[in-house]
Formats: sequence, structure tokens, C-alpha cells
Amino acid sequence: MRQGYGLTETGSAGTISSFDDTDEGVGQVLSSTRVTLKDWDEGGYRFSDVRDPAIGMPRGEVLIGGPVVCQGYYIAKHMRDADLEGKNASEFSVIDGIRYFHTGDIGAFTDRGQLLIVDRKKDLVKLQQGEYVALSKVENVMKQSPLVASALCYAKSTESHCVALVVVNPKPFEAMAKRLNMGDQAVESLVQSKAMAEAVQVRMHFPNPSHCLPIVPRVITHTHYERLTLFFTIRLKSQRSRKANWRRSKFRNESR
Repeated sequence: MRQGYGLTETGSAGTISSFDDTDEGVGQVLSSTRVTLKDWDEGGYRFSDVRDPAIGMPRGEVLIGGPVVCQGYYIAKHMRDADLEGKNASEFSVIDGIRYFHTGDIGAFTDRGQLLIVDRKKDLVKLQQGEYVALSKVENVMKQSPLVASALCYAKSTESHCVALVVVNPKPFEAMAKRLNMGDQAVESLVQSKAMAEAVQVRMHFPNPSHCLPIVPRVITHTHYERLTLFFTIRLKSQRSRKANWRRSKFRNESR
């Protein structure tokens, strides 16, 4: 099995591993393409990371260039699309006469020339207080709980928090209801129970928020039940936001 890396915008070309390649990563750069790494200071990924003994590899956003890169997203002349025009302007560039596509993936090169995909730039959302949240990492931490079957996290830059839609595992969910002396209730009633919502919230707390992620679960805003699937919408609020709110409330109290 050979592993490779490419996108629709690059004609599926990018990197590919050889048949006898057992190194980690997605292979080496194809002869028809050029791959470069662009510093992303806000995310902490830089080409100069190769000089950091703790990292030892150049890192940055993966840019794929060459004749394989498309000319942009098609926009009909009679149907202007501001979003696509913005993507064409921000996701494609010309460097030293070569057209590049900005993939949004964060990569690193090993000393053997293997490309590693280590993160996703477009998966990071900047919250209202300027704090970046990696949505996929939040989802992965949530799914460590036996109560969670799957999770979907969403955030907007105009808000100081993000929300998560969580599908719970029915059997562990019902077992927890029995421990809370609520085993005689139907599932439809359990998902509407405030006590069950609070219990799920406690079980979903991250093991080490200061290490793992800059956010922790705070308040379950509401529950919803539909088609035999259990959904919990979780409100996640950043630690930085809580400190800012505390400072504002302190200032208001001192000003009175």
C-alpha cells in the first residue's frame, strides 16, 4: 500500500511514498510539483522550527505549486460570488513565477524528505477574545468519554465560546441513569433531565485542560432527542474569556 497526499485543486498531485517506504508521513514530493512550507506565526508553526531541538523539523502551512495547480474556483460571469472571489484571492498565489495553492494543512518535513501532516490550519477558529481553538482536538477529547459516540464542534469568531453537538452511547447513558436512581425512566425523559445533563457534563471534563486544550466544558445549554439518537449541545467557554469577564465585572463593581 502506498500513501500519498494531494487535493482536487492540485489535480490530486503532491506527494507519494515508494513501495518499500516504511517511514511515517505521506511520502516525498512528486517531480511534477513543488511543495513549500509557509510560516504561520499565529499558530506557532515556522520554518525555523528546524533549529528547535524539541522539534527538529521545519513546519508551516503546506503550499503545493506547479502546472498541476488549477486556475482557481470557477465563477460564472453573470453570477458573481464574493465568497469564491475571496477564496481565489487568498488560497492561490504566485511565488517566483510558480502558482501555488494554499492547502490549509500544517506540514513538516523529516530529514529524509518525508512530508508529515501535523495539523489543520482551517480547523483552528479564533474566538472573540483572540484565543485559537482546534475544533478536531476538542472533538477527540470529548470522544474519550465512554458516554460519547461522536461529537461535532463549531465556533464563530464573533463569539467567546464554541458549541458541540454530542451523540451519546445509549448503554453507558442508561447505566449512568441507573446509578442516579433514574433507571425506571424512558430514554425520552432522561435526555430532558437536568440531572442527567449535569452528570454528562461532569463525565466529559477534560483530564488536563491546561495541557490539552485552552477550553473546558462549562454549561450544557439544552438537550434534544430525535429519531432514537441522543444529542447534547455543550457550551464551551475559554479560560481567557472567563478571566476577561471577571475583570469587566470587577471594574463595574469598583466603579459604582
